[in-house]
Amino acid sequence: MITGRNLDYSIFISTHVAKATKNPNKGHTYDLKVYKDNLHFSLALPPNGIIIQDDFENMYYRGALYCTLEGGEIFEWLKEIHETIKKDK
Repeated sequence: MITGRNLDYSIFISTHVAKATKNPNKGHTYDLKVYKDNLHFSLALPPNGIIIQDDFENMYYRGALYCTLEGGEIFEWLKEIHETIKKDK
């Protein structure tokens, strides 16, 4: 059953997937969208706009995956964004 927050997150993800699919730069750029209410995010990866759905608290368990992207720059970027979000709480 999808209700409330789950429905909002489903809409958020479907919107991001549609946006990433239509992005003419999807072969060249990373696209990050943050869902601030529950710290989930989606990350579109070049070259084909594959979407990774994750949350900032648990992304550290998958640090090895993110470190493979752009020589670790994407992981550092995600950590920086997470720190900013934590400071804003």
